[in-house]
Amino acid sequence: IDFGHRANHFMTQAGEAIVQAYYGRHAQFAYYVGCSQGGTKGMMEAQRYPNDYDGILAGAPVYSWVNEMTQQAWNVRALTETPHSALTVEQLQSLQDAAVKRCGGPNGLIADPRQCDFEPAQLECPQPDGKTCLSPEQVTAVRKIYAGPHTSDGKPIFPGMARGGERGWEQIYLTVRADGSAGGGSWYGVYRYMVFDDPGWTLPQLNFDRDPAYAKRKIGPLLDPDGTDLDAFAKHGGKLISYHGWADQQVPPQSTIDYHAAVVARGSRERVDQY
Repeated sequence: IDFGHRANHFMTQAGEAIVQAYYGRHAQFAYYVGCSQGGTKGMMEAQRYPNDYDGILAGAPVYSWVNEMTQQAWNVRALTETPHSALTVEQLQSLQDAAVKRCGGPNGLIADPRQCDFEPAQLECPQPDGKTCLSPEQVTAVRKIYAGPHTSDGKPIFPGMARGGERGWEQIYLTVRADGSAGGGSWYGVYRYMVFDDPGWTLPQLNFDRDPAYAKRKIGPLLDPDGTDLDAFAKHGGKLISYHGWADQQVPPQSTIDYHAAVVARGSRERVDQY
């Protein structure tokens, strides 16, 4: 509960009390700035404690901590599925270079990766002049990372990573082990201890048809700021800015687009634009 939302709220209350005690009056405005996990806490503030802040800047928020953990587990499984699935730094760089060459503009950036049709099989071994190449198993792994986790019948659970930011995958996916002892982020501890309460749980036990939905039901209400009702925050006069980089190496940028679309679908674009 504290990790999910309460600690930040208590900190805010304490900060207000300190300002009042020192200056003898309340702060005229209160602003929040945070990115990634900090962006998640900003969204929690807007949804659960709408009167805490007048302005919130939430960068690259994890709208579903549970689904983010599922995505990390999905990526680790993709990269450890065979002894030949893992990627090197050179291969990550080659993937990014090839994607940018295929879809980038004059500035060397991919303006909208959703429109990029780069296919990792273009780098499958062998490549001319001995250039860095990917094994068929690595091509399969990259395709899965792009696609994001889904059920066996193709139902998406969370968006995949965008094309053009592959070099950044090194941060948590360069060295990965299926037993959770290296790489991949926080997925192992979350699923092992928060979801299943089982210190013997391992990644091969994860059933993507069943377990992500169970995890969402069990801990999602405490950890996921994916509610689309921001009416109380708007009524308070709050203003919210959320941004996300297309090359994010951990949080799928499509999740921010999907969240904004869901908020708009609940009301209207004109109303949402006001706050």
